[in-house]
Amino acid sequence: MIHIKEANFEDIEKEWLFVKDMPEDENGLTNEWSGISREDFENRALPQMLDYSKGVGLEDWLVPETFLFLWDDDVIVGQFRIRHYLNDALREGSGHIGYYIGKQFRGKHYATQGLKLTLEIAKNIVPEEEFYLRVNKDNPASLKVMLNNGGRIAYENEEKYFVRIINPGKSITLKEVTREEIETVWQMQTEAFSGLLKKYQDYDTSPGAEAFEKVLARFEQPWTTYYFIVSGKERVGVIRIIDKKDGSRKRISPVWIMEEYRNRGYAQDAIKEAERIYGSDNWCLDTILQEEGNLHLYEKLGYHQTGKTERINERMDIVFYEKN
Repeated sequence: MIHIKEANFEDIEKEWLFVKDMPEDENGLTNEWSGISREDFENRALPQMLDYSKGVGLEDWLVPETFLFLWDDDVIVGQFRIRHYLNDALREGSGHIGYYIGKQFRGKHYATQGLKLTLEIAKNIVPEEEFYLRVNKDNPASLKVMLNNGGRIAYENEEKYFVRIINPGKSITLKEVTREEIETVWQMQTEAFSGLLKKYQDYDTSPGAEAFEKVLARFEQPWTTYYFIVSGKERVGVIRIIDKKDGSRKRISPVWIMEEYRNRGYAQDAIKEAERIYGSDNWCLDTILQEEGNLHLYEKLGYHQTGKTERINERMDIVFYEKN
């Protein structure tokens, strides 16, 4: 039976034998552990693989990378890698996914099946709307594998094709919250902001400390609409839109993603969808100045700081953003 597993210590013997026999470089997939000893694999290579998947111990120019092994029953036939997001080098280079099939296992459709299984995992990791892949022009078999998995050739140069595959994990919808659902929103809000409440102890301002009645009162405002952020069948978060329709700025306050769904790009997608519904200009929002991830998200979406900040306590400040 074909299946795929993340690198782990339980399968160390077979993982070592496979990795040590992989070439140092084949079609752009590098293997820094080619020919490695059993001892070094256990003490250095495998711990590095596991750390890389968590973003630990990486050079500044690298991104987190998950190492997967493709199995046919109890035999490893290939290795697949998922780079969790794009930097400039990956965007113009090897992209999100690389793979290697053992030479004795080629021509048996393992690559097609392995890429399909890898994409199923990658859709829950990669924040971009498409998976980026690259293949040498002298490797038509690999190109066929990508095309068979929904790929399209985005562009090419003299040596390589650059392929894109739609990321199905990125398709979110906004579902308007009903009166009967507002208690669920409050429960989700309390849970989602509990970590920040504990970190900053802003009990007077944190959504994590609000009473149900306050959330209900907002819901009943004629200019407020709450939406569930939905991926597939899952409610992954909530966004509240304030639009008084009087020429004043539309406002996002708040937006959140539940902890188990974070770092998948859902907040970005939700804001884009809100802008599609309400129009892309004349927005405002605020966030915690000390939360650099939030600042990066909003600035990537075209929001700019107004220069106004507000001190909440010795731990945190609120910074204000606008988008024209």
